Amino acid sequence: MLQNVYEHLAENCYDHIIVTNFEAGFYLDDDQMLLDGFSPAVYDYCYGWEREQLLESNLVENIDFCPGGHHSPVVLVPEWIRNLKTHEVHLCGAFDGECIEDMEIALNFAEINYKRIEKLIV
Repeated sequence: MLQNVYEHLAENCYDHIIVTNFEAGFYLDDDQMLLDGFSPAVYDYCYGWEREQLLESNLVENIDFCPGGHHSPVVLVPEWIRNLKTHEVHLCGAFDGECIEDMEIALNFAEINYKRIEKLIV
């Protein structure tokens, strides 16, 4: 799938690429280094939060959250998502109904228009 994303990026012109990682740090993990040539912004974005966990963490001081869906009871809505408001956003990744669902909930909560790249969603 990552090879398909790489090929899609090589064939299309995007101003910015964002990669989210679950607790991987603000860098590409080894498998994602294929995308390094596109200079992506990399953000930690943790999925699967429960409301009590989020309230007990130090994240709620600087990050909004909203009700989740089937995958996560609550979904994080950090500033970098809210800042996408004036951009054209395309969404791909894994897995539909899980992390993709969380990202769609966050984007919808922040009133961000986006397009799913269906062939790049697992």
